[in-house]
Amino acid sequence: MNPDNNLQLSYFIQNEIKQTLPWGKPENPYPPCFSSLILKFIDSFRPTAQLVSITGRDMLYPIVGYSNYASILWRLHYIKLKFHQTAPLPFDRAQVQPQTELFCYVIKQLNSRDLAFSLVGIARNVKQRITAIEESLADLLIWNILETNKIQDFEGQLHLWTVTAHIVLVYVQNICITLSGILNTINLKIASFPGPVYGIGRDWLMWLIGQMLCHVLNKNHVKSAWSDYLVLLDLIRVLYPDNQPLPEPDYRDFQSVVSTAAASNWYFLTTRVIPAIAATNQSTSLPQHQT
Repeated sequence: MNPDNNLQLSYFIQNEIKQTLPWGKPENPYPPCFSSLILKFIDSFRPTAQLVSITGRDMLYPIVGYSNYASILWRLHYIKLKFHQTAPLPFDRAQVQPQTELFCYVIKQLNSRDLAFSLVGIARNVKQRITAIEESLADLLIWNILETNKIQDFEGQLHLWTVTAHIVLVYVQNICITLSGILNTINLKIASFPGPVYGIGRDWLMWLIGQMLCHVLNKNHVKSAWSDYLVLLDLIRVLYPDNQPLPEPDYRDFQSVVSTAAASNWYFLTTRVIPAIAATNQSTSLPQHQT
């Protein structure tokens, strides 16, 4: 083994050592002297890892709409969201960590669908669920909820959620996310909050979910099960733990439509969607929900 020659295949002898020797398992770790020797040998190949990696790639963000052909520089694993590393070298930690911030940055831009698909190496015409997009959109929606509560101007709130609706519905129409998947993710993230989420942001979320619901029903309501929509009822319970009655709506005012979006979604699901889907499968027992 010659660690001074960084391009020699002697580096890969570590794989043979790991396979041959009985050490390296939790119940049988390496002896301290041998472990330090292996770590020193592997660490000596850091210059090689830096030579074959792009310096600062984790801090470089693509320009959405103009870098579709250069997205190979940011190619990510479609589940782990990590850079593709073809060599077992000691790369810097930033090069092997999930690039969630990078992917979220791309997702929340307008007209980002082509670049997002290119980053994770999935063809645009492939109808495949991408959990990374669900996670990123869930983070975007939760950020919108918190940000909306800081915006006093209704026009500013409308602009924020109109842009977000355009972004989300593009992915819904492409069937790369599922309604139940993104709502489950939001449920889990909100459950980790120290307290309930109040404010008008939750009303805007229900307004957007109502639009998503219409798109999903138009595309695949026959294939859906009623359990796919029960998660929305659970989310409404989590977001609206208070028992205060809603004000009488004025449907001439768009702001009133937003404030009653949660009640509209609940009524639509419990009286139209879930019973209609359950009726197609008589063997499925429908649990009762109080309205």
